[in-house]
This record gives sequence, structure tokens and C-alpha cells, in this order.
Amino acid sequence: MGNLPKYDSSVPKNWYHNFGDKEWMRLSRDRLGELLFHVHMDVFHRYVKKKDSVELGAGAGIFSKELVTLAGNLVVSDISKEQLAINRSKMAGLGFGGRIEDFLLWASLTSPIWKAIITMS
Repeated sequence: MGNLPKYDSSVPKNWYHNFGDKEWMRLSRDRLGELLFHVHMDVFHRYVKKKDSVELGAGAGIFSKELVTLAGNLVVSDISKEQLAINRSKMAGLGFGGRIEDFLLWASLTSPIWKAIITMS
């Protein structure tokens, strides 16, 4: 285990930044994506019960549009400014912009007040 590569956070940040709007359709392109979407939704419906929530790795908003109706206050965050901009635009277009408390880069998430943390893979 001596020569393991070190984690470089700029790699995923740049990849998602360049991936852009394609992230919005990632889980609807094929049956595996659709299955993953429904598995996540099953978990959300079981455990997100009007609690204040932070969505880490929100990306373009695939799950934000669902979580905003399940959570209490929702803050979405991501490592990519581009993905957050897409998310903000999509949520505004769907009429959810005013229901999301904030759009934050991960580096700015320091508040310990949240009761539930939602993570995406």
C-alpha cells in the first residue's frame, strides 16, 4: 500500500464542471440509471420526513427537485460552481427556487445545525 495516489479534489470538481448539463439526464438515459433513481427515491421517502436537510453532491438537481418536496428546509451543495448554477436554474424553472434555502459550495458548509445529511453517489 506504499505508493497509493493522493486524492486530488480538483479532478472530480473539473470533471463535473465540464460535464455540465448532461448531469441532469444522467439517471434517465438507460434502465440502470432509472433503477438507481428509484432506489434513491425509495430511501428518501423512507427517511426524509420534513427535516432540515443538506444535499451533498447535488449536481444539476436530479434529486434536489424531489428532495425539496420531502425535506423541511433544503440546502443544496456541490464541489462544482457550474453544477450549482445549473441546479439553481433548473429549480427556478420548476418553480422550486424559493423553496431551497441556499446553494453552497462544499467548502462553505460549516454549520452543525442540520439534522439530516443526504449524499448522492
